[in-house]
Amino acid sequence: MIDPNSLPAIVNYVDHIKPIIDNNCIGCHSNPPVNGAPISLITYQDVKSAVQNNHLISKINGNGPGELMPLGGQKLPQLTIDLITKWETDGLLEN
Repeated sequence: MIDPNSLPAIVNYVDHIKPIIDNNCIGCHSNPPVNGAPISLITYQDVKSAVQNNHLISKINGNGPGELMPLGGQKLPQLTIDLITKWETDGLLEN
């Protein structure tokens, strides 16, 4: 388990989540999506919707419907997954 003190007090999209998405997801989840990706993850609203409606957190954990994301790549580091999970817990704040 990751030490929760390693995570920011409040996680937001602009400072914490967008860089993760840009570095790990945009290759397929662009606009328009490519390589069979069903959705775009370009905007805050896209990513927020993916968490709320498309099982994004389950997919990066490898315990949800569909394939482990990022598809064909390494599982994201646990601290990164914890950061995205905390973003949801903190209310999916934009900034």
